[in-house]
Amino acid sequence: MIPGDGAEARARRAWADLHDSSMLRRGGGQLLVMDGQGDQAGICPLRPLAQVLAAALDLDRLDARPSIAASEPIRTRTRGRVRRPARTSPSLDELADKLELYRWGDGYADYPGTDTVSIADNTLVALDALQAHMQLSPPVADSLWLHKAKRTFEVVAAEGPDHRDAAAVELALRLHLATGIERFLSIATQIDQIDQVDVDQVDVDQVDVDHGASVGAEVLWWRVTQDRTRLDRAVALGAAALDRLAAADRLWRRAPADNATLFVNLLLVHGVESQPRVLAELDRYLERVWREARDPATGQFTSGGIGRTHDRGHTLDHAAIVQLFARQAFPADPT
Repeated sequence: MIPGDGAEARARRAWADLHDSSMLRRGGGQLLVMDGQGDQAGICPLRPLAQVLAAALDLDRLDARPSIAASEPIRTRTRGRVRRPARTSPSLDELADKLELYRWGDGYADYPGTDTVSIADNTLVALDALQAHMQLSPPVADSLWLHKAKRTFEVVAAEGPDHRDAAAVELALRLHLATGIERFLSIATQIDQIDQVDVDQVDVDQVDVDHGASVGAEVLWWRVTQDRTRLDRAVALGAAALDRLAAADRLWRRAPADNATLFVNLLLVHGVESQPRVLAELDRYLERVWREARDPATGQFTSGGIGRTHDRGHTLDHAAIVQLFARQAFPADPT
């Protein structure tokens, strides 16, 4: 282990590697986030960009300064030489500007200049924007980030409750908690009556993304209502997920982006009541990620049979790993 090779150091090292491989600058310094290594990879879709923003936000709360970059160059030895981040790391404002290239109406398209809009991906963008608002220091009642979150929520809300999922419940409840607006609570209630994961009916071979979001939604319902059964349900859903993923190396073979969704929401439970198993499983997974999945020559997490998101470049899963290391360093929920 290199000196200072803790969770935060690993998060920052992984971020620097992602930045060096997949973030380019064009004329005038415009930031481009690519869906893989180099300028031949193609610009990334909205979903990986949302994950990059989520990772940047979690790194930002580890640092008192507004910049994402660490105060000192990150040093790690590769093939006998010291590697350092080669270019200036983007700020949250730059990532926000990049996000606006995907703007389509009140929401965001899958790619810049297209009109295909994913409700699930827009939900994630809105959650990122709301987290950015909550991390502003000093706290403010309104901000451009909050405006983005509320505006994007309208795209999600327009779909009707039967076309939304637990992540939409999370978004509505977080907006209600941040603003006190009852409409958000009303919409969350409508969706919740349709979309609930049964603890006893979790698929043995797969714990899907909605399962992880359901854990977070239950914790947020507890925050709103103080109904203890909601928190108990969150704990039970989390335990069921970990039980299903414990066999046959399923956790390892799942895409890191899916595991990030799960663990971020499991840590939301931990923020209310200590969950030693969650911390232990996260530690075990991330230690294996660093030791077996990471190629020390490139910094890419593609080795050791680790899962990956199908039909994507590496940006989505790499950014998810950055977020998990950042959450391991500071597991308290930022909002």
